Amino acid sequence: MAAGNCSVEAARLENGKPVKGTLTLFIDEYSFGSIRKNVNWETVSIDQGTVSVKGFLRSVEKPYIVIKSDGNSSPQFVLEAGALNTVLNTIQSFVDSQKKDREEKEAQERARVEAKQRQLEEENRIREEAKRKADEEYRLKQEAERRKKAEEERIAREELERRLSAKNARIQKEVENVKTQTMQESVSLSPLAKKAGSYFLDNPYRTLGVSC
Repeated sequence: MAAGNCSVEAARLENGKPVKGTLTLFIDEYSFGSIRKNVNWETVSIDQGTVSVKGFLRSVEKPYIVIKSDGNSSPQFVLEAGALNTVLNTIQSFVDSQKKDREEKEAQERARVEAKQRQLEEENRIREEAKRKADEEYRLKQEAERRKKAEEERIAREELERRLSAKNARIQKEVENVKTQTMQESVSLSPLAKKAGSYFLDNPYRTLGVSC
């Protein structure tokens, strides 16, 4: 019996007569003579019973097993009681071993999938964070440009208002100056005009240069 395997003397019935051989169980298959079958022991079912085997003097009842896997059934393997226990114990150890290996692989696969999922989530989080920062930077830039434009427009508006105010002030000053000058000229010319008029009316011939 090799490590991890099991070999026992068994027989299979042909026409009611036992054909002896060695039933060998492996972690993933069993063999008996020319019969060789790959199996997953976790999915195998074992049928047990007793069968009458013809002996030299009389028939005796002996236990047998039938290995069923993937819808197929093995022949009836006739075993001695001790060999039967060995086979059943070995099959159970294979089931436990395969179950353990399967669960470990499933756990590793779950861990791999979960790690991959966490990686994807982290990558998505980083992308979302980068997008959020980019959007915030763009918003702040747009806000700064709007404030700058508004400030430039305010300065331009105030400058225009200042210039218009200064222009209006100059115009008003000029208007006031014109009014003041006109009043002064009116006051200064009025007596001269009266004197000239009286002088002319007093002796118009003198003004014309005609001798009186």
